Amino acid sequence: MHLEDAWNPHFEALEAGCLITPEALLAEGQCQHVNKRQQRPPDFENLPTLFDLEKVLRANRPGRATGHDPFTSELYHRHHAALAEHAYPLLLKTWVWGEEPIQFKGGPLALIPKRPQPQEVQHFRGILLLPTLAKGFHALMRKEIINLLQHQRLPGQLGGFRQQEVLFGSQALRVLGRAAHQAHLSMGVLFVDLSTAFHCLIREMVVGISDIRKFNYVLDTLQNARCPEASLHIGRTLPCLLQELNAPPHLIRLLQSVHDSTWMMINDKEFIRTHKGTRPGSPVADAIFHYIMFDVSRTLQTFLREQGHAD
Repeated sequence: MHLEDAWNPHFEALEAGCLITPEALLAEGQCQHVNKRQQRPPDFENLPTLFDLEKVLRANRPGRATGHDPFTSELYHRHHAALAEHAYPLLLKTWVWGEEPIQFKGGPLALIPKRPQPQEVQHFRGILLLPTLAKGFHALMRKEIINLLQHQRLPGQLGGFRQQEVLFGSQALRVLGRAAHQAHLSMGVLFVDLSTAFHCLIREMVVGISDIRKFNYVLDTLQNARCPEASLHIGRTLPCLLQELNAPPHLIRLLQSVHDSTWMMINDKEFIRTHKGTRPGSPVADAIFHYIMFDVSRTLQTFLREQGHAD
């Protein structure tokens, strides 16, 4: 209870957030990309099918938390076929227009302690409770993103792909270490802290800069937080990784919408408009992470090759 007044300022600082009224948030999210709807809509074979939607709804685990959604995950799991028929027109509209409903862009923020007996706001992390249907839509987007990266990823990029469990990377690293030890070879592990990328410019790095005013707001926030000046200069020339990997225009437009006009609520109080971060709680978040790791691995491999340390 003594942290009640500290929640909003803490998470506003993490996500470059600001208080916003529901009316202003709705006005901002309405038809932001009308002029882009006719620019290369998705081809027929790129549209998800009704059976694709049924599959992701059936995959919902009963008992999972949901956001401002009257339908529980168990209901979607048990009645996926009937509910998919009602939701499929909305899915097609989202895909063709490249716009996500404003209700899917946010929800209540669950406060999860990161250590036993937490006493300060820094001891908590936030998980955004999105509507169950929104997570289903995001799961379909994630599938398309991963398929795009699947055949381009580097040989050593493990985890997150088909038939690879979460612990696969850790187990592979252990096997590599034991093999190197038995062969009397030196081995080193480079740990890359991506917290700065996640909370600063990860949206723009992956999907590009869709709104220069909101991007400048993020840069001003980082400047006030005394972010290294070099990082800010690099941020102004960020490439769009999706474009570099030849992603179709409709997918880029859709992911830009997914990361635009995002919001959250803490303890069902004020609406907080967020400008950075990866939508924690969404299946798209880890796919964005894989794109960043692809870029990091590619840059590291190029550096090693230039230094003569890799073939």
